[in-house]
Amino acid sequence: FWLLPAKMSWMVRPIVFRVVIALMRWLVDMIDASHSATSKLMAESLAGARAQVWSFRARASMKVDVRRELAACDAPILYLRGEKDVLIANRMIREMQSIQPAMKVERFQAGHLILQTQPALAAGVIEAFMAAENSS
Repeated sequence: FWLLPAKMSWMVRPIVFRVVIALMRWLVDMIDASHSATSKLMAESLAGARAQVWSFRARASMKVDVRRELAACDAPILYLRGEKDVLIANRMIREMQSIQPAMKVERFQAGHLILQTQPALAAGVIEAFMAAENSS
């Protein structure tokens, strides 16, 4: 799956990530962290790596296509979906579900980093999913 169409690959250059890092730092300073746990984690994560690294990672992720592997997967699949996730588009979730209709999607009022921002809630959902799968 891809985050951006190939024609938008210009957006994943190091200069863009320098701007994003600066904006994330500014946003974290301006927004109360209790309302923006994801923003704070993203800013910390972005600050931990150079812009060139983020640019490389973003370009690499645009080349990944695992639809064939997803279709062949016979293991139960649980997708933890953050309703406020700006990195993974809803169309991608719909496409994954069309490829793997048995995939269960659990939705959270969160951004992209569900395991980091809502670990207890996520763990409960994962435990319940595993228990249901083990009982069937």
